[in-house]
Amino acid sequence: MFKSMELFVTGIDTNVGKTLASLLLVRALNGSYWKPVQSGFPTDSEFIEKYRTNQLQEIFPSAYQFKEPLSPHYAALLENIDIDFKKIIIPDYKGSIIIEGAGGVFTPLNEKQTMMDLMIQLQVPVILVIKLYLGCINHSLLTIDALEKRGVSIKGFIFNGQDNWGAVKYICKTKPYTHLLQMNYTDCLTEDFFMQNENKLKESML
Repeated sequence: MFKSMELFVTGIDTNVGKTLASLLLVRALNGSYWKPVQSGFPTDSEFIEKYRTNQLQEIFPSAYQFKEPLSPHYAALLENIDIDFKKIIIPDYKGSIIIEGAGGVFTPLNEKQTMMDLMIQLQVPVILVIKLYLGCINHSLLTIDALEKRGVSIKGFIFNGQDNWGAVKYICKTKPYTHLLQMNYTDCLTEDFFMQNENKLKESML
């Protein structure tokens, strides 16, 4: 049995596997899901809805949902909307809640504020999703340094993909946070894939 917790899922870039990692956390922790700012359709919330295992796992509406699949600050501009942080409040929920960010840590949300500013405001421990590609070490260390310098708590790492460059070992040795999971993404999301990765997450988060 896990204690209820709030976790913020961010990544070293866009399209690194944040939504899949969020889904695995929702399933492993029997938690609910919230993405405060989303751009484009279908939404990540719809993906979570499709693969969640328990209808009691709530999917909270975004504070902002934009039509175009663009950086939130620009998608908002096209709709003549200014993203106001005062309207981004964590839903009142007694169980675990997984919060997913948009893009990377410096993705702009308006002319002055970024996803980093939102993480600082929400004060929720971060899980960093790291996609394993050539160059990910540099991107990971820059992201981790930025989080550390701003006092954002890092819960651990979820790696995505095959490690062909010794990246996992180097990153974990340089920045010794908890290695929560290494998932091998596949276009075929089978129940075996979910169960295997959920069990690994449960073990690493005990």
